[in-house]
Amino acid sequence: MENIEAAVEELRDLCDAHPGTQLFVEGSQGYKDSVRHFLDSSSEVAHVAIQPGTEAALAEIIKVIGKYKVPFAVKGGGHSMVPLFSSTKGIQIALSRLDKMHYNSSDQTVQIGAGCLWDQVYKYMAPFKRNVVGGASGQGVGVAGWLLGGGYSLKTNQFGLGIDNVLKTRVVLPDGRIVEASDESEEFRDLFHALRGGGNNFGIVTQWTLKTYPQTLAYGASLSFPESKAEEVKNAIVEYLETEKRPQAAIVCAFKWTLSLGKPKLAITVMSVFDAPAPADNLPFRMFSKLIPGDWGNDPANWGAQQAFMAAGAFSNAANIMPSRTEPADDWDYGIPLRPMSYEDVNAISSIPYQIVQPQTSTSSGAPANASGFNLQMLQMLVFQTSALQSNAIGNANALKPSKPSKPMLGVGELNARGRFGSIMVSRYTKGLIDEVARQAELASKFLSTNGGKHILIDVWPFRSDIFDKAAPGAAWPHEAGKGFGPLLVYFLWDDEKDDEFWLTLMKNTLETLLEVALAEGATVPDVAQYLNLSLEDVPVEYVYRGNLEALGRVRQKYDPNDVMGQTGGFRIPLVSF
Repeated sequence: MENIEAAVEELRDLCDAHPGTQLFVEGSQGYKDSVRHFLDSSSEVAHVAIQPGTEAALAEIIKVIGKYKVPFAVKGGGHSMVPLFSSTKGIQIALSRLDKMHYNSSDQTVQIGAGCLWDQVYKYMAPFKRNVVGGASGQGVGVAGWLLGGGYSLKTNQFGLGIDNVLKTRVVLPDGRIVEASDESEEFRDLFHALRGGGNNFGIVTQWTLKTYPQTLAYGASLSFPESKAEEVKNAIVEYLETEKRPQAAIVCAFKWTLSLGKPKLAITVMSVFDAPAPADNLPFRMFSKLIPGDWGNDPANWGAQQAFMAAGAFSNAANIMPSRTEPADDWDYGIPLRPMSYEDVNAISSIPYQIVQPQTSTSSGAPANASGFNLQMLQMLVFQTSALQSNAIGNANALKPSKPSKPMLGVGELNARGRFGSIMVSRYTKGLIDEVARQAELASKFLSTNGGKHILIDVWPFRSDIFDKAAPGAAWPHEAGKGFGPLLVYFLWDDEKDDEFWLTLMKNTLETLLEVALAEGATVPDVAQYLNLSLEDVPVEYVYRGNLEALGRVRQKYDPNDVMGQTGGFRIPLVSF
């Protein structure tokens, strides 16, 4: 306690010397903004929080932390699900002020500050008609943690992982030096590659320089199906895997159970994106849209109407391309149909499966609830007004939470909930593995009402086998050409801390069963590297870095011999002496 108070006093003086850098104590808005994470369970009560305004200020901050060896954490977007990985009981560093971006038209690269969110990156890049390989979710995912962990994207089938598109990295080393590392910089080449999936082990990254690619209108949908169509949807997934070979195509299928009228209710969402204008023939994703009743089945993509709509000169932006059509006769909301859309819209629909659905307790409200628990007009408003909603998300969320928390920081999360991500790595999806995904999600859903559950979600997110073929060698996180693997996500959400042990135990059992089936189906191997960003906290660091661990330990010894980064959380690479 004495050390941390001494450190805080030095940090106060530091703020006076560095305008734009500010220290916050509990009770202030700046403190809340600094410690807030996506969930309550990953938000922690820090001793103080500090927002550096410049790299130079951050360099002085890390020197103070190293001097007193006090616990700390570094937060980019705060989307980590794991307690104490980017949160702390000590000094919380929030990088939100390091949010500058600059696009260089001469070499078509972009510099992105570590305090940026992917949402704002996509908005920034849109006028240039260029884009980056970035986070797939529109729920405020930060650039920093996503890139430091590897970075699976809706563009990965075309361009690989996020870390395979990094050209330069600026980093504040644990001794306070500010360096720029790249594959061309002989002095810091080892550091550059260690930061390609090496997490928060080597210092604090402040900026990335990324490749960019041309961005046209995309084509896609976010469809939702009831439990009665589960077998048809699973068969459609298999058909997609067998027939769709274009790298522009990507799907994420989520088997999601929530409570409706006190009983588990399944909605299977199929988020589909073709990252190019819709082709004139062989339209993608027909195997899914044909499952919807009404004229959706006769013209699954509504393409005939859309072509006429554009030929008439009505095209102005993606949000307007929605010709009228006959809605399905049943009361299920089948979601947002196939249509041209901007990448900002793609980013918005990617978050729909992960939205919290409040338990349906009645159908007597002004707007009738359909079987899926969604209202189509509200859903469309969400997608095409996402930017406006997100800018007010914190204020709206706080307005809905208790004004007098029963314990410190309760309700400070962006979502007033507890939860975890967990995953196994798979190289392909078979019908047997997809069946087991559906079965495990249903089994876990039986406990929603008895153990304070909010949702059970298990993803099917297939990738091409060649996604690692363009990767530069030497990355911290192992991914070899010809051995494409992707995460099969398990995402549980619940209400109360008293149920943590139950849900974490159930999640581990679910993951173990899925792993057994994946091994039996030839969809994975025992020694594949686990994905840092979607792993539970008790996954051994050896499982993340496999054969690269010892070499990474030597790099860490070189740049952090005093183990400053050992004062923060995360998958800690042990120091290895030369």
